[in-house]
Amino acid sequence: MAVTVTFVRGVSPDEVIRRLGANPSAGTEMLHSDVWETQGQGYEFHLGVQVDVVDAWTVIVEPNGWMLTSPGTAERVSVGGELVSLYWNVNALMQFIAARDGTLIRRFDPLLYKQQSIGRPLPEEADLPFGHPGDPRGAAIQLAERLTGVRLTRDWLLNDRHPTWTGFPMPR
Repeated sequence: MAVTVTFVRGVSPDEVIRRLGANPSAGTEMLHSDVWETQGQGYEFHLGVQVDVVDAWTVIVEPNGWMLTSPGTAERVSVGGELVSLYWNVNALMQFIAARDGTLIRRFDPLLYKQQSIGRPLPEEADLPFGHPGDPRGAAIQLAERLTGVRLTRDWLLNDRHPTWTGFPMPR
């Protein structure tokens, strides 16, 4: 059980879907819980993404997915814009990524904050409770809100239908 939430400004939802390797016209409206159910169908596990727009940001939600954390993906999706992405799972694996116009500017683990990272800490990271003890997941969410100005609600995430694409292969 995992989730990746990514915000992209300057790149349309259709272009985001193309950059992820799918046809923009092939999406269907689904609830977050519906995406979980489609992932195990067939003989091979596959991922799904939900893409919508909130406050001029294209928002990508990956229920139980992590495509945007795979090498090169955030960079590719951010070309011509900027990207903020956070991932966490039930095993406390976490990633925070920021990219601008195809270049990774920040990548770190919110739980293991003092470990190796990419880029210097952003000014918006100041005073957030990263690391252990603390609230690394909450800090990552708050950092995304500081960088994007977007605050997603649980209701929006779980109870609203969003354009959804399924069948993405597992990242390597």
